[in-house]
Amino acid sequence: MKTFIYSLLFASLALPVSGYSELINIEDAIEAASVKVQIDQSLNGTISVSPCDKCKHVSLKINADTQAEHNGKHVHLNKIKSLNGKPATVVYDVKTRTAVKVIW
Repeated sequence: MKTFIYSLLFASLALPVSGYSELINIEDAIEAASVKVQIDQSLNGTISVSPCDKCKHVSLKINADTQAEHNGKHVHLNKIKSLNGKPATVVYDVKTRTAVKVIW
């Protein structure tokens, strides 16, 4: 009986560990040395980012759901037009390759 109780106790301790699954990144971020922004009046467009001058550019979609943050304050998405050639951090959805937030 003791062996059964110990076995049951051991099994119950192991159960939570086996319940964990692999972490999946749904968002990622790029700290860009410079960005290129193309956005229309309906707030749809693209932002091209590169972590360094010689690095490959990554093109991400922008839409009306993309948030913009300047100096810690939320600003209207139109403000990112002034970012061309300047550094920024872009948080994006890995699956859709859509910018979630642009921070500078």
